[in-house]
Amino acid sequence: MKSIILAASMLTTLPSISLAEFIDGNEIYKRCEGPNAVSVATYAMGVADTYDLLVRYEKTTPFFCIPLQVSARQLKDVMCRYLREHPENRQQGAAGLGAVAFREAWPCS
Repeated sequence: MKSIILAASMLTTLPSISLAEFIDGNEIYKRCEGPNAVSVATYAMGVADTYDLLVRYEKTTPFFCIPLQVSARQLKDVMCRYLREHPENRQQGAAGLGAVAFREAWPCS
């Protein structure tokens, strides 16, 4: 329950995107450059934090293992790079695409 509340509260920090909207990779990719890039960093942090909560409290198997010293900008860069390199997947949900991007960049050993 805590993870759901935290995830919902993180999504409210995205400017001009309501919680009722489905956020796909196309929407995130449009925001990768320019003044809205900070919203991608915020979204990427939310994806990483939500998965971390699921692993810690729901005892799920880690899907990716982000090192502690990784910055929000790095999370954004990894997510945007994945979206740039995989345009065929951008219609999918952004959170899932972020998780796949993080797994490619930081697989668990």
